[in-house]
Amino acid sequence: LGTGSNSCYYDGSKIVNNVVSLGYFFGDEGSGAHMGKNFIKDYLLENLPEKLQEKFKKDYNYTRDNILDAVYNLPFPNRFLASFCEFYADNLSDKYIFDLITDSFREFFLNQVEKYKKIREVPLRFTGSVAFYFEPLLHQVSNEFNLKISRIMRSPFSALAEYHKTNKTI
Repeated sequence: LGTGSNSCYYDGSKIVNNVVSLGYFFGDEGSGAHMGKNFIKDYLLENLPEKLQEKFKKDYNYTRDNILDAVYNLPFPNRFLASFCEFYADNLSDKYIFDLITDSFREFFLNQVEKYKKIREVPLRFTGSVAFYFEPLLHQVSNEFNLKISRIMRSPFSALAEYHKTNKTI
């Protein structure tokens, strides 16, 4: 769970199942892009709570045209949409933001995690900045689904390097 989202079922030696990821436009539930798409839509439609609407406008000073240009014309619109996660972290006490994040995680569990038949027999592991920075909320939502998370890493690179070093594949 980072800019985008994906999942797989790993049996300890290989990936044996993978729920298709539909990308930021149709999917990526639980990701920064998914949260950003929902947040920006509410911002543009002025559906955010008034105080949050004003704070975002003051902090970012985006116009409707700036936003639509970034999403429809510039490269990497998913990265643009995911770029507001720091704002969410700074405003986590706001009910709208709290619900935005937990609802996105719930959608991830429903559309990705719950698709694996033996999911309650194995520990869940996550990697990515969204999982890492919103770890308490991710644990909260996983508990709602009676699932246990055993590890959350911001980035997989150090663990991958250690694995290859131990297994002498580097």
